[in-house]
Amino acid sequence: MATWTTSPPPPPVALQLLEPQAENGSPEVESDNEDREVEEFRIFMSYCSFPALKILLKNYLGCEDGDLDESVLKELEEVVELARMTPADISQVLNKNRHKKEKTVCELLETLKLKAEMNEKIES
Repeated sequence: MATWTTSPPPPPVALQLLEPQAENGSPEVESDNEDREVEEFRIFMSYCSFPALKILLKNYLGCEDGDLDESVLKELEEVVELARMTPADISQVLNKNRHKKEKTVCELLETLKLKAEMNEKIES
């Protein structure tokens, strides 16, 4: 798990999971009742930071610090915070072409730029 170095963690992303509830409040195992209550659970996940992205690049692609061009690393660092993607979202991109490092890094950079641009339009 990545640690935060100089900046505070980004705001969390909330996921809601719903679980059927029996009349007594405990989770149902099996039920034919269509009118059952639903309890809400929330899981908070932080957006991916640059240090966490470097760990993902190492784990998925085997990229060490000197493997990627400095300009590419700089671009990734600038755009990852703006993209507001979770580590799981980034892992999906990395997993698509994990045997072709350069192609995967280019695809990741384009995905991050696109997501950052979309976020900027939403905020405007």
